[in-house]
Amino acid sequence: PFEEGSIDYFRVDDSEEDPGISGIIAGVAGPQEKALLRSVEETASISVLGLEADGSIVGFTLVLALDEVAGGVTLVIGEDPIGGGVWGIPAGAAAPDWFFPFSGGRLELIEAGTEQGSAISGLFYGSIGGAPVPEPGLDAGDAGIAPATASSSGLVINEVAARGDPLDWFELYNASESYLALANFVFADDLADTTKRAPFPAELVIPPGSYLQIQLDKDGWPGFALGQDEELGVWTLDGAPVDEVDWDDGQSDAGTTYARIPDVDGDFQTVTGGTPGAPNQSTN
Repeated sequence: PFEEGSIDYFRVDDSEEDPGISGIIAGVAGPQEKALLRSVEETASISVLGLEADGSIVGFTLVLALDEVAGGVTLVIGEDPIGGGVWGIPAGAAAPDWFFPFSGGRLELIEAGTEQGSAISGLFYGSIGGAPVPEPGLDAGDAGIAPATASSSGLVINEVAARGDPLDWFELYNASESYLALANFVFADDLADTTKRAPFPAELVIPPGSYLQIQLDKDGWPGFALGQDEELGVWTLDGAPVDEVDWDDGQSDAGTTYARIPDVDGDFQTVTGGTPGAPNQSTN
């Protein structure tokens, strides 16, 4: 792969870097790559690889809808069918041992096609760690970058529908000033059993001050729904608690939700109707 493709320039935090021994490969996405964009059935991948002095490999992968692989196409992470992240493979290993998803980014394809041997060229710039995407030439220190830790993430469970129609759901709110990539977090309907924690789809990103409804399909993703007397928690990938809520039978029945009033830092109470993707409204 290091004899395939070429890098015209490579920058980190607005400083141009030597790409060293590197290459770029593209094709139909494999099973692990498809997991970065679960919402799309047919996907392609573009991977940039660099060989380190110790024999390890570092790089990043972009996964996009196969029918978007065409010249003149621009895709924005969090808005369009594209996801990905940065990863590393230790020397002698066959798979990555670390991965950080892109919290935002933009891919601009100049020329591209899906036929065998088609040339693919373009520009990608993005960011990881919950930071907004800096435009080319903007120093990352000026872009409002904030680490996605448990204490500062700003991710809040804002509303729960334990008998949603047609699916149970809960709502997250981003109270921070940074974009939050949900691939940095896991969640479960059990606060004690770590084996039940499920990852969010890699492509989900919540802009600052925004709401996001997460629907739960016990016959699909994530494989479980909510109960009438249950709990829900969110953690960082390393297991640090971010937010949690528990409710009793009758507090989130059909036609009602269990919601923070007011949003973000209010106490949970039963409300009629539910407002996924919008501020909660008291019905008292």
